[in-house]
Amino acid sequence: MRNLYLGFSFALVAAAGCGGDDGGGIHVPDAKVYMDAAIDAPPACVVDMSYPALSIGTMTTPAPGNHFDKITSGTYAGKLEFFLAGKLDMNTKFDALFIDVRQPDSGTWATGAPYAFQSDATSATYDADAYILGDIDTTANSYAQVLWASQGTITFTTFETPSATSKAAGSVTMTPMRQIDDNTGAAVAGGCTTSLAGLSFNVVQNQALPARQVSNDQKDLGSLGTLKARIDLLKATKELN
Repeated sequence: MRNLYLGFSFALVAAAGCGGDDGGGIHVPDAKVYMDAAIDAPPACVVDMSYPALSIGTMTTPAPGNHFDKITSGTYAGKLEFFLAGKLDMNTKFDALFIDVRQPDSGTWATGAPYAFQSDATSATYDADAYILGDIDTTANSYAQVLWASQGTITFTTFETPSATSKAAGSVTMTPMRQIDDNTGAAVAGGCTTSLAGLSFNVVQNQALPARQVSNDQKDLGSLGTLKARIDLLKATKELN
């Protein structure tokens, strides 16, 4: 599997927090595939057509970083959100994977039970979601494309009570993604597609909670909102081997 830290031997890097150790890196394909777009077709795709299985950290060396937001408004105001995020390449304008799992209504994240990714990016509700932002520009705090998971799940094998040193581990199934309009969340007709073969992760929190607060519940893609904070985290990320 490719090693990803918060992020994902692709170049996927741990975006959780500001770091990740060199032993738990993300591995991403070296070459980015650009496909020519026909006249009047959607813009050329800026992400790879597929990504192999990735991994973040190991059981013996979990990847450190910040993995929690606190949602301050919207449907799930007051709840924590566990997240993984990482670079998929090391270009100046790079692509990155994001996975979110909101705090369940019970208050406790379950182990052994899959959380399905919300396939409808227009929905105000979700248990988990996954998406890739293509060609992130950290200077302009912008990105070129959003590809949203159309299916897939994340399952935790370990999830300690959130704290400044809590650990989490688990896996993500094969996840296909399709391009969406970042203002409406609607699927782009004839848009780009990609897929993630899978992901395993072992991470450890290294900041007090809540490490960062967010102003929405991950749905306001158009204004960047929460995503700007996520992009800021990726600025200092380096490739892990």
